[in-house]
Amino acid sequence: MIKKLSFLAAALVCCFAAHSQDYYLAGQFNNWDEDSPDWKFDFVDNNYYAITFDTPEYLTAGTEFKVTNGTWDVSYGSDSDQYSANPNESYFLKGGTNGKLSTDIECKKVVFTNWSNQNAIFFLTEEEANSLYIIGPASESGMWTPSAGTKLAYNSESGHYTGQITITAENKAFGFTCYLGTGVNEGENWNVTNATRFGGDAHESSIYTGNNVTLNEYDGLIDNSFQLDAVPGTYNIDVDLDNRSFIITEENPTYPEELYVVGAICEDVSSQWNLEEGITLSKDAEANVYRGENISIYQEASANGYGTFALLSSDGLRYGPSEQNAELVSGTSSPIIRTNNYFKAVAPRSYDFVVDLDNNTISITDKGAGAGVETISANEMGVTAGDGEIIVNGDAAVSIYNVCGQRIAADSSERTFSVPAGIYVVVANGKAAKIAVK
Repeated sequence: MIKKLSFLAAALVCCFAAHSQDYYLAGQFNNWDEDSPDWKFDFVDNNYYAITFDTPEYLTAGTEFKVTNGTWDVSYGSDSDQYSANPNESYFLKGGTNGKLSTDIECKKVVFTNWSNQNAIFFLTEEEANSLYIIGPASESGMWTPSAGTKLAYNSESGHYTGQITITAENKAFGFTCYLGTGVNEGENWNVTNATRFGGDAHESSIYTGNNVTLNEYDGLIDNSFQLDAVPGTYNIDVDLDNRSFIITEENPTYPEELYVVGAICEDVSSQWNLEEGITLSKDAEANVYRGENISIYQEASANGYGTFALLSSDGLRYGPSEQNAELVSGTSSPIIRTNNYFKAVAPRSYDFVVDLDNNTISITDKGAGAGVETISANEMGVTAGDGEIIVNGDAAVSIYNVCGQRIAADSSERTFSVPAGIYVVVANGKAAKIAVK
């Protein structure tokens, strides 16, 4: 009897789901038992089934086989001549005669793909069972083909797959598969390759270096892929297939001579986010640190009384927070990554900027209520301080910030705000008032 292993191997495990059909491998090795529980395929997804082995001695040269649904009413073999199945090669299965192994196979897995228009089987050695390939234009093949890709190295201790990917201005798209289709159809075997493919949540999903990216199973959706938004070059890739994620880092990072702050950096709302209005941050001579002083962040009509911004490199790459609308706190370092996200909830004031690309951080220091906001007295605005509260008179919507620049209220119609003791800035109708709460 064979011993079935727990089906947790990283290379071929997909999401388990409900299914309506079981499949079995039958042949000379089990006296043609059409529904032997020891030779039942584990269900992986709607098109993909697998058996994992501990002992391979039953799969010897000349062994004949078929795949059944538990009865001989439905069985898959060869449609004409007996196929001579070799290890790590896929073969289409239809009705008719039996399939036949051409050589002894040190088999780790047998995989059966059940597609509506084509069924296939492939016998994987232990090496191939622990394989993962990059496919697509960014792979070594330079194109979308099921028969060629960049094989990643497997680390049995970590369970991760590592390697490199090279992108050009034209070839940035790629995906992953556990198996490259080969065999009777001269490599054009997308049915088999798609059965173990992984990609993004949409076609050419944009990803960035340094980010942890989620892998999705295709489950029949073969158009999803990734596109690395980066300058041409070679990048290191690390895939954690158990947790369905990967990360790409630059092999030899390059740093621009200048960074630009773009976004709500001018008072004219119609000109905000105009890249030509960008404010330059200068690079330190001895480190990849960029600085700028007294940079004003203005209010945006669509941003509830505060401004938003991002960073742009001189070679056109965007930097921002890992999550859209991340709020920066004056005097505190925050992470910054390659992304199209922008920072938000920055009080409309003036700031000193320090961006450290060696450590991927940004910090801003509040320099006062500038940024085109007229400063008036609390009495002029009709703002008073109570015991642990701020009281606003009038009908204008107000935004309130603490001394660190954190937003306490945004474009609020409330008139009374409970706050801890401290110094606050109240902004309404383009005017700012400072008030002390005890």
